[in-house]
Amino acid sequence: MKRAKPEVVELDTKKLEEVLHRAESALDEKDYKTIKAVIESYAYIAELVGDKNTTIRRLRKLLFGASTEKTETVLSDTGDGSTASASDDDDSESSEETAATEDSKPPPKGHGRNGADDYPGAEQIQVPHQSLEPGDPCPDCQKGTVYEMDKPGVLIRLVGQTPVGAKVYRLQKLRCNLCGKIFTAQAIRYLLKHWKKLTLFLRKAGAPLDNNICEQALKKAVLHRKAAMFYKTENGAHVGDLYMSLIHTCQLNGVNPFDYLTELQRHADELAASPRDWMPWNYRQTLAASAAAG
Repeated sequence: MKRAKPEVVELDTKKLEEVLHRAESALDEKDYKTIKAVIESYAYIAELVGDKNTTIRRLRKLLFGASTEKTETVLSDTGDGSTASASDDDDSESSEETAATEDSKPPPKGHGRNGADDYPGAEQIQVPHQSLEPGDPCPDCQKGTVYEMDKPGVLIRLVGQTPVGAKVYRLQKLRCNLCGKIFTAQAIRYLLKHWKKLTLFLRKAGAPLDNNICEQALKKAVLHRKAAMFYKTENGAHVGDLYMSLIHTCQLNGVNPFDYLTELQRHADELAASPRDWMPWNYRQTLAASAAAG
């Protein structure tokens, strides 16, 4: 039986949002989530089809799943962190374009993989819209009024500490009851609120533009923790922190940490008598002075 040619309907993002808005009020929560997932999947596939780098193999794998149930395919990642290979049948369809796409590096782990619900203990920060309030006239159509939506926009800011902390910014979202236009608060309010601290380098001579030095120092502790699997006692952790601090200070001053610690052992008495003369940045002068005096 010959299939009828499907009717082509032009839809943009705004129209899809309007359909979802009407469905949210007309359907129960379970049906609404199903319709929303279908529409979002369609929009994602349409975007992939429009991408010149998307291959038939990638679309087939996305729509129908992998054609093999090997462990490395089911779990997506292999032991060395590389993406699992496709089946032998898929490999036969490879081409120069496919190879270029499949060989591209996957996104680093931990980037955009967790939603706001994965940080239940994070500090919740309410971000109001910068110029609109519920009940204000719609600035787009000039006829309707905006009302606050139940689900705000969400941004997550991770703070480098141990364990990692997070701040969830709930951006106020207002929708016009007539034209359906959505207005979302801008996260730039955070920048304006902390403007004085973030622009300190413009007023204080010598203030760095970033905190890379601190990040590099913290990285040493993280790498040591990964290699040594933590410490057995608090005293051991204290001694380890002391040595890591000395080693990093030596590196910042262009000093070999092993040579420096060796000289401290050789001159333990002089070190105890005058610690300030045996710092990583001046111990060489102290050694030269001792050699000249001897």
